[in-house]
Amino acid sequence: MGIEKVLVSTFVILIVIYIFGISGCSNEGGKIGLVNEEDSYLPVTVGSWWKYVDSDYPEYAKEIIVITGTKRLENGKIVMVAETSEDQGYLSQGSNDMILFHEKLDDLEGELVYNPPLKIGATWQSNNGSARVVAKEVVETPAGMFEDCYRIDATVAHAGYYDYYYDEYIEYSDNYAVWLAQGVGPVKIAEIGSDSQKIKNVVVLDSYQIAE
Repeated sequence: MGIEKVLVSTFVILIVIYIFGISGCSNEGGKIGLVNEEDSYLPVTVGSWWKYVDSDYPEYAKEIIVITGTKRLENGKIVMVAETSEDQGYLSQGSNDMILFHEKLDDLEGELVYNPPLKIGATWQSNNGSARVVAKEVVETPAGMFEDCYRIDATVAHAGYYDYYYDEYIEYSDNYAVWLAQGVGPVKIAEIGSDSQKIKNVVVLDSYQIAE
């Protein structure tokens, strides 16, 4: 799973991503989205967007996420549409304020990307991975300095493949970290080396707009 996919699915990782104390889909006061009235670490409203850049080459645009509207799953449930230039996904509210990511509109079950409450040490599992809130940190980005960001480390398992040369089935996973800022959402996303735990391929928030 590449960074672009993680940006959507962890909107998130998460996604994740991604999200916290959600009260559900609403159009009250003209706002349509997953409305968070208290601790808004992912203010998902139609018209909101986030632009991310490579931390080593900030002059180049990396990816833009836009909440473009709402759709319905095949069972009629309303979901938010999150799009990038190459991908699209759907976000919905589950039971107990859980946030689910749906890859397609016929994906009725979805993947758990957040299970509140958000606090250091909290963990949750999905069908293809796990996540843990590990710290609160300060994150500096082209969009500004963000304090008290929750860092969430996640492992995403892949379907794997059969290696005919070694006559065995190879399973593998990728590790990511996402930093979430209150009132903004993901401000930094990175891959984590499985052996060295070294952070690499970092993208940071360059600019954003939260629609009201």
